[in-house]
Amino acid sequence: MWPLSSSVRRTEAFANMKCFTHLADDAVAICRNCSKALCPACANETSSGIACRGKCSEELEQLGAMMRASTAAHKINRGGAAYFYPAFLVVLGIVFLAEPLLSGRPPRTFPIVAGAAFTLFGLGLGVIQLVWRRRA
Repeated sequence: MWPLSSSVRRTEAFANMKCFTHLADDAVAICRNCSKALCPACANETSSGIACRGKCSEELEQLGAMMRASTAAHKINRGGAAYFYPAFLVVLGIVFLAEPLLSGRPPRTFPIVAGAAFTLFGLGLGVIQLVWRRRA
């Protein structure tokens, strides 16, 4: 009985390969997690590929879940949310620059330099993201 889907077929690459656990059985797949040869009894088909039963299957499922979450986060980041960080840096820089005016104290060097650095870095990052997103 063939436990795996029809998408997995025994090929010439597996012709001389034996199962890592059952040395008498022919291998039909390779674990995507540990790269061991697997017979039909050892192979477990997951949503992320074929893996050994047990720990490798769980790890491969976790890896697949992380990849799906990363893809979802990337799609979110492709929207306007990517500009929040540069905007935050610009606002922070403006706050540093405006602090002497708002407090009534004489200007000091550190807030002016920090404010200018935050503002310029935020503007530069925003421009880089804008150009990068227009290319994609």
